[in-house]
Order: sequence, then structure tokens, then C-alpha cells
Amino acid sequence: MDLKAPLSPADRRRQGFLFFQTPNKEPVASPRGLTLLGERLPQPVEIVLN
Repeated sequence: MDLKAPLSPADRRRQGFLFFQTPNKEPVASPRGLTLLGERLPQPVEIVLN
């Protein structure tokens, strides 16, 4: 996703695919209790999955 170009007034969203992998490449039975951390963004993002 292009995060450098600002959104124009006509654009209200960006979309794309994100792929996730655990640190040890182990499968996850359920996303409950996982937290998605977005770093290297203009503002850090933290999303708790339930």
C-alpha cells in the first residue's frame, strides 16, 4: 500500500491484502487475544482481534 501519497478528497480509503505470520511460523488456531501492531507508519496502530 502506498502510504506516502496523501489521500485526495475523492479517495476515502485504501485497500489491499495483508499477510500475517507468527514469530515462529506456527499456525494459530484462533485469532482471539491476538494484537496487530502497525509500525513504521506516521502514527503507530494497535488493533486487538477478538
